[in-house]
Amino acid sequence: MSLLIAAAGGKPNPQSHIERHSFFKIFGEGDWALWFSNQMLMSIVASAGIIAILLLVAKAMQPRKEEGARGYVTKNRVGGFFELILVYLRDETVKPLLHDKTDKYIGFLWSIFFFVLAGNVLGIIPIGPVAGLLLGKDWSHLGGTFTGNWNVTIALSVIACLVWLVAGLKEGGMGYIKHYWVIPIKGQPIALLPLLIPIGVMIAFLEVLGNVLIKPFALCVRLVANMMAGHLVLGSIVLISVFAWDAGSYVGAGISFLGALAIYFLELFVAFLQAYIFMFLTAIFISLGLPHGDHDHEHEHGDAAAAH
Repeated sequence: MSLLIAAAGGKPNPQSHIERHSFFKIFGEGDWALWFSNQMLMSIVASAGIIAILLLVAKAMQPRKEEGARGYVTKNRVGGFFELILVYLRDETVKPLLHDKTDKYIGFLWSIFFFVLAGNVLGIIPIGPVAGLLLGKDWSHLGGTFTGNWNVTIALSVIACLVWLVAGLKEGGMGYIKHYWVIPIKGQPIALLPLLIPIGVMIAFLEVLGNVLIKPFALCVRLVANMMAGHLVLGSIVLISVFAWDAGSYVGAGISFLGALAIYFLELFVAFLQAYIFMFLTAIFISLGLPHGDHDHEHEHGDAAAAH
């Protein structure tokens, strides 16, 4: 990995795979111009790749009635692997939160998980260095972690926020709006109303603010910070390895390389973990708007998870 980066770029940049590199201008001029970047390219590749893979998986999971009971067994190992992930996310993660509404929202939650996962994983594949080594330095900026781009994480968080707001209004109706008011007014002495009403309005405002601003902000920052931080650490260790190699300290380069390899596998774990957390928190926030008896408990659980 160190040698690939050194050969491709000449001067290795530990931030190269989380920075945006513009390829060509789509439209506009000056500061208002829209450029097609490496991260846009990777988001398209991720979307197309995941759709293609899941179509093949869906085909492998189709029941084959002519084979009897064996016809309900997924055909190949790749299909079985994805089926294991899909079933686990639905039955063990989402269903305890959304109950009978699981099938209604699981498609959206699966989509979020695999899109974020694809972006995270593509970011740790050295596409740019390999392309630069094989095709020349001009291609060394291919690849990149688009989930480390604020534009992507903000857009994902806004979409998730719209889904849980619409879900709350659709499933809970006026009850969803009323749940923001936590101060009981009925039965209270009239003398206390001038005090209780302003407090209720303030709390309701904070509840709404948390639902439409703080929760999406938590989703956004968690993902982009974890992706950027991990890649910066990995890139910095790789940079040390290259410098040590250039200085003739092959032992130091080897030790740095082993450290980078350990961080690389840690990043692979983080890629799966952050995709899971983004989907899990979204499922929690959707569940908060659903009318069921465990609402208060899940409200506390969701707020604690977002804060953490």
